[in-house]
Amino acid sequence: MATQLHNASLLDLEPDTIVELFEVDLGEEDGFYRFHPGKNGTKDIIFNKRIYYSLPIEADGYEVRGDGQLPRPKLTIANPQGIFSDIIKKRADLVGKNIIRKRIYLKFLDNENFPNNINPFGIPDPESRFDDDIYKINKKITENKYVIEFELVSPLELEDVKVPARIMIAGYCPWKYRGDGCLYGQRSDYKQVLPNKGSVAGDTEYFFQDYRSHGDNDNNYATGYTRVTQQQTMGLLGLPVADEKNKLFSSSNGYNLNLNWCGDFNKTSTSVTVNNGSGYTSGIQSLTIAAGGTGYSAGTLTAVATKNGGSSFAGTYTVTAGVIDGVSIGTAGSDYLKGEVTDDSYSRPNPTIEISDAGNGDASITCSLTESIVVDPVSVTILTNRTLVFANGGTFKLNRMAPAITTKGETQAAGAYDTNTGNGFRTEGLDTNILSNTAFTFSNGSVFTTSRWAAAGEPALSGTLTGSSVVTGSTAGVTTLYGQLTGTLVDGEAATLKYVAGDVVRLKSRFFNLAKDDVTNTEQNMTDSPDDFFVCIKTATTSTDPRIALDSWRKDQCTKNLEGCRCRYALYGKYHNGLPFGGFPSIEAYRFAR
Repeated sequence: MATQLHNASLLDLEPDTIVELFEVDLGEEDGFYRFHPGKNGTKDIIFNKRIYYSLPIEADGYEVRGDGQLPRPKLTIANPQGIFSDIIKKRADLVGKNIIRKRIYLKFLDNENFPNNINPFGIPDPESRFDDDIYKINKKITENKYVIEFELVSPLELEDVKVPARIMIAGYCPWKYRGDGCLYGQRSDYKQVLPNKGSVAGDTEYFFQDYRSHGDNDNNYATGYTRVTQQQTMGLLGLPVADEKNKLFSSSNGYNLNLNWCGDFNKTSTSVTVNNGSGYTSGIQSLTIAAGGTGYSAGTLTAVATKNGGSSFAGTYTVTAGVIDGVSIGTAGSDYLKGEVTDDSYSRPNPTIEISDAGNGDASITCSLTESIVVDPVSVTILTNRTLVFANGGTFKLNRMAPAITTKGETQAAGAYDTNTGNGFRTEGLDTNILSNTAFTFSNGSVFTTSRWAAAGEPALSGTLTGSSVVTGSTAGVTTLYGQLTGTLVDGEAATLKYVAGDVVRLKSRFFNLAKDDVTNTEQNMTDSPDDFFVCIKTATTSTDPRIALDSWRKDQCTKNLEGCRCRYALYGKYHNGLPFGGFPSIEAYRFAR
């Protein structure tokens, strides 16, 4: 990079030594190989804190011609003990790979290259150098046990190269949505606040915020509790806002959905069966007299759900000497939402119970709703925010993970187990974190209750097994599910794990690398392609691929015009007061702090 110091050095009366450095870019998987020709000494050179190994290299033909013809340099590299033959052997002779030549004055090299770690010729400055010469390897000319010679070409000589590489069109964004340049949802100042489209407009809930504040450091979204009860986290990944026609997911003028982050799309399906003789209802389950008050007459009770939804509750109360001393439920009602904390500054209380008589205004009655249901043991782990859909149309959305385990090793007898003594209850590697005092029920009726927290991946648990012995391969799950019930359930009713309207999932951009067919995981991330996000608009089975089932899913897509940018940026983050001059956020200088 030509700085003022570098330019001034070009005119020095006492010219300085120019040091040549070479880099071979082998891609993200193999990184860079760094060498220097050894013309100024055979020691390794440290430049910009990176080591360049001494290796005889001869480069010529870099000169720029006046007739406009692009140079085709020749690069001859020593091949001691076949070191470079090993490098190129399985890499198609490096054809198409970048060769970068860096040239810098000696006085700008790192201090570590000189005695006493002090550069006696000047102040180290890795930015003060000639412009890098970047060429691609066109072909291998010679290879023997002594040298390997390559012909280099300018990137502009390759097929399918366009100049200019990026064409700007008025009113159209050229960047890949959510990728570099766009960086939607990846900016360090980016936080989104979305109106909750529940039964009452105007409530505010936070969605998909920075996991560094609210989740865990491994990006394990929706796999357990977070810092705030039921806080939904999604890292800096950006809230899905609209489909390819700018139809908004959370607006009453669009799909009018209440978005619910469900993590990466999971095809695993399971079913559960209600195992409680009394059944369940989403109405108000019980009443408690918090204060009897004074001056009251007997009357009726109603429920006011300012922030909860629900309807049709009816109750009565009795009075002795003006003090409320008895309450009863006539009609439990339905679809009341349990109170919860959704952010530090926002909470949703249980419905308020109103008393028909004014009295002296000092009485108080509280209520409770269904917070858990009992089912037969679950067979697979069900993550937070997932929904069970019952045969009669009722739903149960989990606000706490429902884990399952599978035993491993020989038969394990009833008794106490402790991982600290090497006598843990052996299981297949846990697919999620397990809380202390979690009870797992086996099909033979035995119950294992944990006595200590365990992290995902651990091979054993501490706790106590009661009942009969369990053989290897036995599956056990919890029988109590915690969450929010909608509708009414009866004993023996079955439910299936599904995606429901408002659920948001991610499909990671991956492809199958045939070169890795001899390993267990043949997938690898497509680093140049951002992940895809889909929003469920209608109840869908887990086997339904969001990319195909367009009747049940909509992809979060950008229309690539100003309206698409406006609905994603105009309300949030840096551009909440309007888009920048020029329209698209990518009009900024291309330097972002992520």
